[in-house]
Amino acid sequence: MVATYVADVLAEAGFEVAGVAATASEAFTLAAERPCALALVDIRLPGPRDGIEIAGELRRRFGIGAIFLSGTSDPDHVARAKRVSPYGFLQKPFLPSQMFKALEQALKQRRAERGEEPSRPGPR
Repeated sequence: MVATYVADVLAEAGFEVAGVAATASEAFTLAAERPCALALVDIRLPGPRDGIEIAGELRRRFGIGAIFLSGTSDPDHVARAKRVSPYGFLQKPFLPSQMFKALEQALKQRRAERGEEPSRPGPR
């Protein structure tokens, strides 16, 4: 339910949303079918693989960076999450303005990593 809300808010703000994935398999299928720059990934997901593992694989296989969404500030989760080099963390609950700021910073960092010229800020 949170993922659908986030996708709706992003789409209304003019961001192109590749889709919403509830499982690792769905995330990898989306990434293969619809190239994208970033993934918003909840650290805690149902199933055998958590969001940290999924984000790491999205980066390795598809070059997609992540912004983690989390309702926990557990030091072990944070330490594990940092090892996959996320673009940022959003502590739940968060405001749309906080999400837009995190996305803007992540996209700027991604462009810098790729040696791309700065562009105008994303949709608001």
